[in-house]
Amino acid sequence: MRHTNGRYAIRYNPRNRGSRPSWMDGLGEAYAHQIALKQERLARREQVATLDADRRAIQQERAAMETERKALIETRKATVIKQAKALGYRVKETVQNGEVRLVLVKTG
Repeated sequence: MRHTNGRYAIRYNPRNRGSRPSWMDGLGEAYAHQIALKQERLARREQVATLDADRRAIQQERAAMETERKALIETRKATVIKQAKALGYRVKETVQNGEVRLVLVKTG
């Protein structure tokens, strides 16, 4: 056994079973258990990352739909105002509870 940089190293010839320490035979199941735990952690992290990516995609989609909705509302409002002015009406706009109301008032 050799101690280098704070670690211990054992050299042996794997072909020669007689030189292999007996305690190394029991390492297989400990390593297998740790590998299984690590795979579970990685699977959990991957699942969390996938859910986060899905959540971000849904939020972006909702934001895009909201901007599209607002653009359609503004377009419709501009059309109504233009038609009202052409017919001789004045448009009075009120907002209640997030709802836009356009009231036509006859000028004249």
